[in-house]
Amino acid sequence: EREAKEEWKRLKSKIPALLRRLNLTVARVNLDEKGVFFRLLIGPLPDKSAAKEFCKSAKERKIACLVHKFIE
Repeated sequence: EREAKEEWKRLKSKIPALLRRLNLTVARVNLDEKGVFFRLLIGPLPDKSAAKEFCKSAKERKIACLVHKFIE
């Protein structure tokens, strides 16, 4: 989890304009044989279209991204 938060700081310094108004939630994911990973959930974004546009911009900067519906 600590490394996920460090990655958030790195991304914020690399692409501050893209992440300026967004927040971070770290999600723990257990992938059984592959182990436990921590995903950076970034948002909120107003709708699915905005999320897709965000991912397009992230991918252009060689940052992995996928749209995921986040429910609290």
